[in-house]
Amino acid sequence: MKDLALTNYNSHDCHVMMTTFLPIVIRAINPVFLKMAVTQLCYFFNKIRQKVIDHDELESLQEFVLETVSQFEMCFPPSFVDIMAHLVVHLVPQIQALGPMFLHEMWTYEHFMSILNGYVSTRAHPKASMIEGYCTEEAIESRGPFCNNVLKDQVAIGLPPSRHEGRLHGCGRIGQKSFIPPDYNTVLGAHHSILHQLSIMEHLIEQHMNEVREHNRRQTNDWVMKEHNKQLYTG
Repeated sequence: MKDLALTNYNSHDCHVMMTTFLPIVIRAINPVFLKMAVTQLCYFFNKIRQKVIDHDELESLQEFVLETVSQFEMCFPPSFVDIMAHLVVHLVPQIQALGPMFLHEMWTYEHFMSILNGYVSTRAHPKASMIEGYCTEEAIESRGPFCNNVLKDQVAIGLPPSRHEGRLHGCGRIGQKSFIPPDYNTVLGAHHSILHQLSIMEHLIEQHMNEVREHNRRQTNDWVMKEHNKQLYTG
């Protein structure tokens, strides 16, 4: 708030900010024409981020972003409209040449760069550490069966442990698989639920309910329901 700036955000955070939150945050700001220009830019980013884009709408979308950039030039000083603000004009031609934006976005490469940064052990030679760590990972994973047999407790470099680790032990021919059967009440509840879903049981259920109610006129509906379940499903 001191510098009125947003920092320490990655590209995905900025994307969500531009397409979702920023139009909501600036609803109460003035002047109105500045709010409209920023909202139009947010709408443009939200539109080009869709997985399905109509090719016939790209021409009108290009005219829309050109108008939006022109409004920014009218609202902000010339120092604001640098090369980064001008690159917005070339996004629609990029979609026409390469397809939707999600097919050639940079988030995957940024995630891979974060993995490479984790290999750095010597700040004086970061590139050498990345190469050494990546080559070690390739050597271990390419000889997976051998290393897994020799190094039982080895952990893959750069990869999180599998969430299924340890859950498959004892299955198949390696070990004995134990099975604990459910209790009688659980099986009975499942039996009731299945019978209630069958259409052929509707008239039988209604007929049996009427018979139980006829022989027990003084009993409540809850008692009749319990007696009905006891006689029909367990008989």
